[in-house]
Amino acid sequence: MEKWEYKIIRLEVKDLIKGWINKKVDTGSEQLLNGLGNDGWELTGIAPIGGGVGVWGAETSSYTFIFKRKKI
Repeated sequence: MEKWEYKIIRLEVKDLIKGWINKKVDTGSEQLLNGLGNDGWELTGIAPIGGGVGVWGAETSSYTFIFKRKKI
């Protein structure tokens, strides 16, 4: 029977996205996610975390990333 281990990380939107008009993924966040992939972690889900109400309605302040990999 396969066994799994899980990793849950939370990243703030301000750390993921740079720029207000030309939104771009922050390269540090991209390196973090690529590093997890290189270590065998597979992204299985993303959940937004609300942060209040902004100019255009509800805002997401952060995301929870859920990873799994086979336990050795």
